[in-house]
Amino acid sequence: MGFHCVGIDSNWEAPGLNLSDTRIVTELNELEIVYREIDKLNMKVAGVLSYCSEVGVVAAAKIRQFYKLGYPNASEVSIFLDKSLQRKALDEAGIINPRWKLISEFNETLELEDNFDFPLIVKPSDSSGSRGVSEVNSMEELKMQVGQARKFSRSRKVLIEEFIDGTEYTVEVAAKEKKIEVLLVTRKVKVSNSIRTVASELWSVDPMEEIFAVLSKLAVRVFQIFGLVEGVGHLEAILKQNGDVFVIEAAIRGGGFNLANQMVMVTTGFDYCFWSIASEARIKSHEKTTYYKPSVLFFHPSKLGVITKISGISEANTVEGVHVEQLIGVGEQVINATTDADRIYSAVIVSDNIGNLKTKKIQVQNMIQVEILQQYAN
Repeated sequence: MGFHCVGIDSNWEAPGLNLSDTRIVTELNELEIVYREIDKLNMKVAGVLSYCSEVGVVAAAKIRQFYKLGYPNASEVSIFLDKSLQRKALDEAGIINPRWKLISEFNETLELEDNFDFPLIVKPSDSSGSRGVSEVNSMEELKMQVGQARKFSRSRKVLIEEFIDGTEYTVEVAAKEKKIEVLLVTRKVKVSNSIRTVASELWSVDPMEEIFAVLSKLAVRVFQIFGLVEGVGHLEAILKQNGDVFVIEAAIRGGGFNLANQMVMVTTGFDYCFWSIASEARIKSHEKTTYYKPSVLFFHPSKLGVITKISGISEANTVEGVHVEQLIGVGEQVINATTDADRIYSAVIVSDNIGNLKTKKIQVQNMIQVEILQQYAN
Protein backbone atom coordinates (compact mmCIF):
# COMPACT_ATOMS: atom_id res chain seq x y z
CA MET A 1 0.00 0.00 0.00
CA GLY A 2 3.07 2.24 -0.04
CA PHE A 3 3.32 2.93 3.69
CA HIS A 4 6.46 2.85 5.80
CA CYS A 5 5.65 0.45 8.64
CA VAL A 6 6.92 1.08 12.17
CA GLY A 7 6.61 -1.87 14.56
CA ILE A 8 6.66 -1.25 18.32
CA ASP A 9 7.21 -4.06 20.82
CA SER A 10 9.19 -4.75 23.98
CA ASN A 11 10.40 -8.10 22.61
CA TRP A 12 13.18 -8.14 19.99
CA GLU A 13 11.84 -11.49 18.73
CA ALA A 14 8.24 -10.34 18.20
CA PRO A 15 7.21 -11.66 14.76
CA GLY A 16 5.65 -8.35 13.75
CA LEU A 17 9.01 -6.60 13.97
CA ASN A 18 10.31 -8.80 11.14
CA LEU A 19 7.60 -7.33 8.91
CA SER A 20 8.39 -3.73 9.84
CA ASP A 21 10.53 -1.21 7.96
CA THR A 22 11.52 0.38 11.28
CA ARG A 23 11.63 -1.38 14.64
CA ILE A 24 11.18 0.35 17.97
CA VAL A 25 11.93 -2.03 20.82
CA THR A 26 10.63 -0.58 24.07
CA GLU A 27 7.88 -1.02 26.62
CA LEU A 28 4.54 0.30 25.36
CA ASN A 29 4.33 2.83 28.18
CA GLU A 30 7.70 4.39 27.22
CA LEU A 31 6.04 6.66 24.68
CA GLU A 32 8.62 9.46 24.82
CA ILE A 33 11.07 6.98 23.32
CA VAL A 34 8.49 6.06 20.67
CA TYR A 35 7.83 9.69 19.73
CA ARG A 36 11.57 10.43 19.49
CA GLU A 37 12.22 7.45 17.20
CA ILE A 38 9.23 8.22 14.99
CA ASP A 39 10.25 11.86 14.64
CA LYS A 40 13.72 10.78 13.47
CA LEU A 41 12.07 9.29 10.39
CA ASN A 42 10.88 12.74 9.31
CA MET A 43 7.65 11.26 7.96
CA LYS A 44 3.98 12.08 8.38
CA VAL A 45 2.21 9.59 10.64
CA ALA A 46 -0.76 8.27 8.66
CA GLY A 47 -2.26 6.07 11.37
CA VAL A 48 -1.69 3.81 14.38
CA LEU A 49 -3.11 0.31 14.76
CA SER A 50 -3.43 -2.34 17.44
CA TYR A 51 -6.34 -4.03 15.75
CA CYS A 52 -6.02 -7.62 17.03
CA SER A 53 -4.34 -7.17 20.41
CA GLU A 54 -5.63 -5.39 23.48
CA VAL A 55 -2.12 -4.94 24.87
CA GLY A 56 -1.38 -2.13 22.42
CA VAL A 57 -4.75 -0.38 22.39
CA VAL A 58 -3.88 2.28 24.98
CA ALA A 59 -0.45 2.98 23.48
CA ALA A 60 -1.94 3.26 19.99
CA ALA A 61 -4.59 5.68 21.24
CA LYS A 62 -2.01 7.87 22.99
CA ILE A 63 0.27 7.93 19.94
CA ARG A 64 -2.73 8.80 17.78
CA GLN A 65 -3.63 11.63 20.14
CA PHE A 66 -0.04 12.93 20.22
CA TYR A 67 0.03 13.22 16.41
CA LYS A 68 -3.52 14.65 16.30
CA LEU A 69 -4.95 11.86 14.18
CA GLY A 70 -8.49 11.91 15.56
CA TYR A 71 -10.61 9.04 16.86
CA PRO A 72 -9.98 7.15 19.04
CA ASN A 73 -7.93 8.97 21.63
CA ALA A 74 -7.01 7.65 25.07
CA SER A 75 -10.25 8.69 26.77
CA GLU A 76 -12.41 7.29 23.95
CA VAL A 77 -10.94 3.80 24.28
CA SER A 78 -11.32 3.68 28.07
CA ILE A 79 -14.79 2.10 28.06
CA PHE A 80 -13.51 -0.72 25.86
CA LEU A 81 -10.77 -1.53 28.36
CA ASP A 82 -12.78 -1.46 31.60
CA LYS A 83 -15.56 -4.00 31.95
CA SER A 84 -17.04 -2.17 34.94
CA LEU A 85 -17.59 0.93 32.77
CA GLN A 86 -19.26 -1.30 30.19
CA ARG A 87 -21.53 -2.90 32.79
CA LYS A 88 -22.63 0.54 34.03
CA ALA A 89 -23.31 1.84 30.51
CA LEU A 90 -25.28 -1.28 29.56
CA ASP A 91 -27.37 -1.07 32.74
CA GLU A 92 -28.18 2.58 32.03
CA ALA A 93 -29.18 1.73 28.44
CA GLY A 94 -31.40 -1.18 29.51
CA ILE A 95 -29.27 -3.80 27.75
CA ILE A 96 -29.31 -7.24 29.38
CA ASN A 97 -26.00 -8.10 31.02
CA PRO A 98 -25.07 -10.14 34.10
CA ARG A 99 -25.70 -8.82 37.61
CA TRP A 100 -22.35 -7.58 38.84
CA LYS A 101 -20.35 -6.03 41.63
CA LEU A 102 -17.03 -4.20 41.41
CA ILE A 103 -14.67 -4.69 44.35
CA SER A 104 -11.22 -3.40 45.16
CA GLU A 105 -10.82 -4.73 48.69
CA PHE A 106 -11.00 -8.39 49.63
CA ASN A 107 -13.40 -8.00 52.56
CA GLU A 108 -16.11 -6.67 50.25
CA THR A 109 -16.68 -10.22 49.00
CA LEU A 110 -18.32 -11.07 52.32
CA GLU A 111 -21.31 -8.94 51.32
CA LEU A 112 -22.06 -11.26 48.42
CA GLU A 113 -23.54 -14.17 50.32
CA ASP A 114 -27.05 -12.73 50.46
CA ASN A 115 -27.07 -11.11 47.00
CA PHE A 116 -25.51 -13.66 44.64
CA ASP A 117 -25.89 -17.39 44.13
CA PHE A 118 -23.05 -19.70 43.15
CA PRO A 119 -21.59 -20.39 40.67
CA LEU A 120 -20.12 -16.93 40.04
CA ILE A 121 -17.62 -15.54 37.57
CA VAL A 122 -14.60 -13.64 38.89
CA LYS A 123 -12.62 -11.50 36.46
CA PRO A 124 -10.25 -8.52 36.39
CA SER A 125 -12.07 -5.37 35.33
CA ASP A 126 -9.43 -4.61 32.71
CA SER A 127 -7.80 -7.71 31.21
CA SER A 128 -8.30 -9.81 28.07
CA GLY A 129 -7.80 -13.34 26.79
CA SER A 130 -9.54 -14.96 29.79
CA ARG A 131 -6.55 -13.99 31.96
CA GLY A 132 -7.56 -14.03 35.61
CA VAL A 133 -11.09 -15.21 34.79
CA SER A 134 -12.49 -18.11 36.79
CA GLU A 135 -15.72 -19.80 37.77
CA VAL A 136 -16.19 -20.22 41.51
CA ASN A 137 -18.65 -22.39 43.41
CA SER A 138 -18.06 -21.49 47.05
CA MET A 139 -17.08 -18.61 49.29
CA GLU A 140 -13.70 -20.26 49.87
CA GLU A 141 -13.01 -20.37 46.11
CA LEU A 142 -14.24 -16.81 45.76
CA LYS A 143 -11.80 -15.49 48.35
CA MET A 144 -8.91 -17.23 46.60
CA GLN A 145 -9.82 -16.25 43.02
CA VAL A 146 -10.39 -12.58 43.84
CA GLY A 147 -6.73 -12.40 44.77
CA GLN A 148 -5.71 -14.16 41.56
CA ALA A 149 -7.85 -11.87 39.43
CA ARG A 150 -6.34 -8.74 40.98
CA LYS A 151 -2.90 -9.83 39.73
CA PHE A 152 -4.15 -9.44 36.14
CA SER A 153 -5.80 -6.05 36.68
CA ARG A 154 -3.94 -2.80 36.05
CA SER A 155 -6.42 -0.98 38.31
CA ARG A 156 -6.36 -3.81 40.91
CA LYS A 157 -10.15 -4.00 40.64
CA VAL A 158 -12.19 -7.16 40.22
CA LEU A 159 -15.67 -7.85 38.84
CA ILE A 160 -17.87 -10.49 40.40
CA GLU A 161 -20.74 -11.52 38.13
CA GLU A 162 -23.60 -13.95 38.14
CA PHE A 163 -22.85 -17.04 36.04
CA ILE A 164 -24.86 -17.11 32.80
CA ASP A 165 -25.47 -20.65 31.57
CA GLY A 166 -25.89 -20.76 27.80
CA THR A 167 -24.17 -20.75 24.42
CA GLU A 168 -21.45 -18.15 23.94
CA TYR A 169 -21.05 -16.20 20.70
CA THR A 170 -18.65 -13.62 19.29
CA VAL A 171 -19.38 -10.84 16.80
CA GLU A 172 -16.76 -9.04 14.66
CA VAL A 173 -17.70 -5.59 13.35
CA ALA A 174 -16.22 -2.75 11.30
CA ALA A 175 -17.26 0.89 11.75
CA LYS A 176 -16.95 3.72 9.25
CA GLU A 177 -18.24 7.20 10.14
CA LYS A 178 -20.37 5.62 12.92
CA LYS A 179 -21.98 3.15 10.50
CA ILE A 180 -21.36 -0.34 11.88
CA GLU A 181 -21.23 -3.45 9.68
CA VAL A 182 -21.29 -6.96 11.13
CA LEU A 183 -18.60 -9.10 9.52
CA LEU A 184 -18.76 -12.46 11.28
CA VAL A 185 -20.61 -14.26 14.06
CA THR A 186 -19.13 -17.37 15.69
CA ARG A 187 -20.39 -19.91 18.19
CA LYS A 188 -17.95 -21.01 20.90
CA VAL A 189 -17.24 -24.49 22.24
CA LYS A 190 -15.48 -24.56 25.59
CA VAL A 191 -12.46 -26.70 26.55
CA SER A 192 -14.63 -28.77 28.92
CA ASN A 193 -17.52 -28.54 31.35
CA SER A 194 -15.00 -27.97 34.13
CA ILE A 195 -13.09 -25.22 32.24
CA ARG A 196 -15.87 -23.00 30.95
CA THR A 197 -13.84 -19.81 30.65
CA VAL A 198 -11.59 -20.90 27.73
CA ALA A 199 -12.77 -21.72 24.19
CA SER A 200 -11.45 -24.70 22.22
CA GLU A 201 -13.47 -24.13 19.01
CA LEU A 202 -15.30 -21.29 17.26
CA TRP A 203 -17.74 -22.18 14.46
CA SER A 204 -18.98 -19.59 11.99
CA VAL A 205 -22.72 -18.86 12.04
CA ASP A 206 -24.60 -18.76 8.74
CA PRO A 207 -25.99 -15.23 8.11
CA MET A 208 -29.33 -16.87 7.29
CA GLU A 209 -29.71 -18.17 10.85
CA GLU A 210 -32.00 -16.19 13.13
CA ILE A 211 -29.34 -15.84 15.83
CA PHE A 212 -27.09 -14.03 13.34
CA ALA A 213 -29.69 -11.29 12.95
CA VAL A 214 -30.34 -11.11 16.69
CA LEU A 215 -26.67 -10.78 17.56
CA SER A 216 -26.00 -8.34 14.71
CA LYS A 217 -28.71 -5.99 15.96
CA LEU A 218 -27.38 -6.26 19.51
CA ALA A 219 -23.77 -5.66 18.47
CA VAL A 220 -24.64 -2.53 16.51
CA ARG A 221 -26.57 -1.16 19.49
CA VAL A 222 -23.79 -1.91 21.99
CA PHE A 223 -21.05 -0.33 19.87
CA GLN A 224 -23.22 2.72 19.36
CA ILE A 225 -23.62 3.03 23.14
CA PHE A 226 -19.87 2.66 23.62
CA GLY A 227 -19.19 5.28 20.95
CA LEU A 228 -17.40 3.29 18.22
CA VAL A 229 -16.85 5.74 15.34
CA GLU A 230 -14.10 4.23 13.18
CA GLY A 231 -12.29 0.90 13.16
CA VAL A 232 -13.05 -2.63 14.28
CA GLY A 233 -14.79 -4.16 17.27
CA HIS A 234 -15.28 -7.52 18.97
CA LEU A 235 -18.35 -8.46 21.04
CA GLU A 236 -18.97 -11.48 23.25
CA ALA A 237 -22.47 -12.53 24.30
CA ILE A 238 -24.29 -15.54 25.77
CA LEU A 239 -27.63 -16.91 24.57
CA LYS A 240 -29.69 -18.58 27.28
CA GLN A 241 -32.17 -21.36 26.57
CA ASN A 242 -35.09 -18.98 27.18
CA GLY A 243 -33.88 -16.75 24.33
CA ASP A 244 -32.37 -13.94 26.43
CA VAL A 245 -29.02 -12.67 25.16
CA PHE A 246 -26.56 -11.32 27.74
CA VAL A 247 -23.72 -9.02 26.71
CA ILE A 248 -20.44 -10.20 28.24
CA GLU A 249 -17.99 -7.61 26.91
CA ALA A 250 -16.90 -5.55 23.91
CA ALA A 251 -13.45 -4.55 22.66
CA ILE A 252 -12.10 -1.94 20.24
CA ARG A 253 -10.11 -4.58 18.39
CA GLY A 254 -10.75 -7.81 16.58
CA GLY A 255 -10.85 -11.24 18.16
CA GLY A 256 -7.35 -12.62 18.72
CA PHE A 257 -5.69 -15.90 17.81
CA ASN A 258 -6.56 -15.50 14.10
CA LEU A 259 -10.29 -15.02 14.68
CA ALA A 260 -10.39 -11.55 13.14
CA ASN A 261 -7.48 -11.38 10.74
CA GLN A 262 -7.75 -14.95 9.35
CA MET A 263 -11.25 -16.29 9.95
CA VAL A 264 -13.11 -13.16 8.84
CA MET A 265 -11.34 -13.10 5.48
CA VAL A 266 -11.71 -16.78 4.56
CA THR A 267 -15.35 -16.84 5.67
CA THR A 268 -16.57 -13.61 4.09
CA GLY A 269 -13.93 -12.30 1.67
CA PHE A 270 -13.50 -9.14 3.77
CA ASP A 271 -9.81 -8.16 3.86
CA TYR A 272 -9.62 -7.23 7.53
CA CYS A 273 -6.02 -6.03 7.50
CA PHE A 274 -6.30 -3.95 4.31
CA TRP A 275 -9.54 -2.35 5.47
CA SER A 276 -8.09 -1.52 8.90
CA ILE A 277 -5.08 0.25 7.37
CA ALA A 278 -7.22 2.09 4.83
CA SER A 279 -9.73 3.18 7.46
CA GLU A 280 -7.06 4.39 9.87
CA ALA A 281 -5.26 6.32 7.11
CA ARG A 282 -8.56 7.80 5.85
CA ILE A 283 -8.25 6.13 2.44
CA LYS A 284 -11.39 5.11 0.55
CA SER A 285 -11.87 1.35 0.64
CA HIS A 286 -14.57 -0.71 -1.01
CA GLU A 287 -13.89 -3.78 1.12
CA LYS A 288 -17.05 -5.54 2.24
CA THR A 289 -18.31 -9.02 2.97
CA THR A 290 -18.85 -10.66 -0.42
CA TYR A 291 -19.80 -14.26 0.42
CA TYR A 292 -20.23 -16.77 3.20
CA LYS A 293 -18.33 -20.03 3.54
CA PRO A 294 -18.61 -22.12 6.72
CA SER A 295 -15.43 -22.13 8.78
CA VAL A 296 -14.03 -23.18 12.14
CA LEU A 297 -11.19 -21.93 14.32
CA PHE A 298 -9.96 -24.50 16.80
CA PHE A 299 -7.10 -24.88 19.25
CA HIS A 300 -5.07 -27.59 20.89
CA PRO A 301 -5.23 -26.64 24.59
CA SER A 302 -2.16 -27.27 26.70
CA LYS A 303 -1.82 -29.79 29.51
CA LEU A 304 0.61 -29.82 32.40
CA GLY A 305 4.07 -31.00 31.34
CA VAL A 306 6.82 -30.40 28.79
CA ILE A 307 6.18 -30.49 25.04
CA THR A 308 8.39 -33.19 23.51
CA LYS A 309 6.99 -33.34 19.98
CA ILE A 310 4.85 -31.33 17.55
CA SER A 311 4.55 -32.73 14.02
CA GLY A 312 2.28 -32.49 11.01
CA ILE A 313 1.70 -28.74 10.93
CA SER A 314 3.56 -28.22 7.63
CA GLU A 315 1.65 -31.10 6.07
CA ALA A 316 -1.69 -29.76 7.35
CA ASN A 317 -0.97 -26.36 5.80
CA THR A 318 -0.81 -27.98 2.35
CA VAL A 319 -4.50 -28.94 2.61
CA GLU A 320 -6.75 -26.51 0.74
CA GLY A 321 -8.56 -24.08 3.02
CA VAL A 322 -6.36 -24.80 6.05
CA HIS A 323 -4.12 -22.40 7.99
CA VAL A 324 -2.37 -23.76 11.08
CA GLU A 325 -0.11 -21.68 13.32
CA GLN A 326 2.13 -23.12 16.03
CA LEU A 327 1.95 -21.05 19.22
CA ILE A 328 4.30 -22.89 21.59
CA GLY A 329 7.60 -24.63 20.83
CA VAL A 330 9.06 -28.04 21.64
CA GLY A 331 10.82 -28.07 25.00
CA GLU A 332 8.56 -25.49 26.59
CA GLN A 333 6.83 -26.15 29.89
CA VAL A 334 3.05 -25.80 29.75
CA ILE A 335 0.17 -25.91 32.20
CA ASN A 336 -3.43 -27.08 32.08
CA ALA A 337 -5.39 -24.57 30.01
CA THR A 338 -6.89 -21.78 32.11
CA THR A 339 -6.48 -18.80 29.71
CA ASP A 340 -6.53 -18.21 25.97
CA ALA A 341 -2.72 -18.14 26.02
CA ASP A 342 -2.59 -21.83 27.01
CA ARG A 343 -2.77 -23.16 23.45
CA ILE A 344 -0.22 -25.16 21.47
CA TYR A 345 -1.53 -24.38 17.99
CA SER A 346 -4.46 -22.70 16.28
CA ALA A 347 -6.10 -23.81 13.04
CA VAL A 348 -8.50 -21.98 10.73
CA ILE A 349 -10.37 -24.18 8.26
CA VAL A 350 -12.88 -23.16 5.59
CA SER A 351 -14.95 -25.27 3.19
CA ASP A 352 -17.91 -25.01 0.84
CA ASN A 353 -20.34 -26.78 3.17
CA ILE A 354 -20.57 -27.77 6.82
CA GLY A 355 -20.24 -31.51 6.13
CA ASN A 356 -16.92 -31.12 4.32
CA LEU A 357 -15.77 -28.68 6.98
CA LYS A 358 -16.27 -31.20 9.78
CA THR A 359 -14.48 -33.91 7.75
CA LYS A 360 -11.54 -31.61 7.04
CA LYS A 361 -11.28 -30.65 10.73
CA ILE A 362 -10.95 -34.29 11.73
CA GLN A 363 -8.36 -34.79 8.99
CA VAL A 364 -6.24 -31.91 10.27
CA GLN A 365 -6.51 -33.02 13.90
CA ASN A 366 -5.31 -36.50 12.89
CA MET A 367 -2.39 -35.06 10.91
CA ILE A 368 -1.01 -32.97 13.78
CA GLN A 369 0.58 -34.90 16.63
CA VAL A 370 1.44 -33.32 19.97
CA GLU A 371 3.28 -35.17 22.72
CA ILE A 372 3.58 -33.81 26.25
CA LEU A 373 5.71 -35.40 28.94
CA GLN A 374 3.57 -35.09 32.03
CA GLN A 375 5.12 -33.82 35.22
CA TYR A 376 3.78 -34.66 38.63
CA ALA A 377 4.17 -32.52 41.72
CA ASN A 378 5.87 -34.10 44.72
